[in-house]
Amino acid sequence: MSPSQIPSGIDLFITKVIIHLLAITQGIKQMKKTEVLQHFKSQSELARRLTAHGFPISQPAISKWPEEVPSLRAFQIQLITGGALKADRAHDQPSTSAA
Repeated sequence: MSPSQIPSGIDLFITKVIIHLLAITQGIKQMKKTEVLQHFKSQSELARRLTAHGFPISQPAISKWPEEVPSLRAFQIQLITGGALKADRAHDQPSTSAA
């Protein structure tokens, strides 16, 4: 990723807000931290892989995540896993609402 492709602070903030609003309004079921760690085997490996793909993060930062992976990070994880892990798991879950 070239420096011109790296989002500025305001771009990143706007992206986070949009993703968060989409998650709220669309009923997106968030990626779970436990499933991500099962895939990557450790927080350190996850941090290494995200950073290697241009999404810098430290293991201590990952350790502070709640069980629901932050939306922006979930989409980044989906990218680096080639879709093996999905940011939006709504299609994986049967609907519990009555029609």
